[in-house]
Amino acid sequence: MWDDLLPPPHAYLVRDVAPYGPVRRPDDVYPLTLKGLLDALAEAGNRSYGCPQEVSVRNPGEPERVIRRFEDGQQIAPG
Repeated sequence: MWDDLLPPPHAYLVRDVAPYGPVRRPDDVYPLTLKGLLDALAEAGNRSYGCPQEVSVRNPGEPERVIRRFEDGQQIAPG
């Protein structure tokens, strides 16, 4: 029952980029599937008009890896 409240161990995360100000929204978590990736990229692009966004991959036992970054609705190089 409580497992439904925990984020999945393998996932795409969409989050505010912290150096540009306080984090205003919690991370959005998407399943590690093609549909999850497309949904995460679309959400990051939409959210990036207010604050820069990062899309990262979370796998157990590995550090999170940023795969895309968005500012003002445009994809930019991760950094």
